[in-house]
Amino acid sequence: MRGKKPESQITPSSGKNGVTPLASGGGFFDSVVKLVERARAYVGRTADLTTCVTYFEVGRMIVEEEQGGKARAEYGRELLKDLSAYLTDRLGRGFSFTNLKNAKKFYLIYAPQVGHSLDSLLGDPEKGQSRTGQFIPPQKSQSIAGLFKVSWTHYVVLTRIKKPEERRFYKNVPPVPMSIEA
Repeated sequence: MRGKKPESQITPSSGKNGVTPLASGGGFFDSVVKLVERARAYVGRTADLTTCVTYFEVGRMIVEEEQGGKARAEYGRELLKDLSAYLTDRLGRGFSFTNLKNAKKFYLIYAPQVGHSLDSLLGDPEKGQSRTGQFIPPQKSQSIAGLFKVSWTHYVVLTRIKKPEERRFYKNVPPVPMSIEA
């Protein structure tokens, strides 16, 4: 991993700027490292959670638009293509046709389990309460984290599994960490 030395190679004088920590500062430095590592993990989890809620909502909006009387397959395909082009133009990467199709499938699979709970936390679109105006208030993020327990990437893989019982099993199996180091 870039920028991180194995602990066996760290010496008091091996700081980036040649600064030698005080002899009694080792515990202090380790405490700072732990704080930063916890913060990075929190930011990562918050980003995963935000991505899951965003794509769940995008999927919901796509399904509702398709069900507006034009739920034919060809309309849905054109809708996704046009939406993909529009979002990519306005927002950049992350909104390919395939990713929008994944968002729709994600919503269709998980709405029965997540939808009502998310409604109670963020507002119910059927009652005219918009979720888009209030995005994951800090006091509700813990509750929402209980609804989306894995990353968006993990959910994309899970949506490819046809049998619900297999999906439930693999949802509880953490993905194997990948390394690019030899």
